[in-house]
Amino acid sequence: MATKKQQKPPIKKENKEGEVKEEIESKSFSKNKVIVLTITFFAILIIVYIAFLGMGKRPVEKLSKEQALETLIATYGADWVLDDYGISYPLAQRNQDYQRISFTTDLDRENLVLPIFLYLDKEEEIIGREMAIIYFDEESSLLKAEFPTSKIYDFVYSKAKDGKMENIIFIGEENQRTYYIKDSVVVDENE
Repeated sequence: MATKKQQKPPIKKENKEGEVKEEIESKSFSKNKVIVLTITFFAILIIVYIAFLGMGKRPVEKLSKEQALETLIATYGADWVLDDYGISYPLAQRNQDYQRISFTTDLDRENLVLPIFLYLDKEEEIIGREMAIIYFDEESSLLKAEFPTSKIYDFVYSKAKDGKMENIIFIGEENQRTYYIKDSVVVDENE
């Protein structure tokens, strides 16, 4: 024996003219509620998207010569590996990122120039190694990186507030950024 779904009794409503209309109560949303919820959802989504865009396009802070020297001192002698966790734009030709960047200790303190080595592999092999420089541009008051491709990028160094994480950022045309994190190789002090 088939059972019929029980419907709720009709609700009687009176309109302006005094006529009584019967409406059946429904569990589903009305069209107006769906439209309002959809518009609200998309408005929130757009606001969040714009907020994230704004955070990524912060202008590079201008540096004094002393700040530029401190930045170069903080980075020289360190190895950096490509942070491929987030969105990154290629620095190299051939659509391949430099996987590792090694800063030399040959800092020219007077002219604020620091040579760096660029590696297409994570291993430091002389084959495939290219050289670039980081220098202080007095006209723009920014640190710049000049690559073998003759491309020039803005160079930014940052350190987490807790001091545990350091990264460098190369900023190219149209604010395209490539991130590298400091290679944290643990050295045993007993060796």
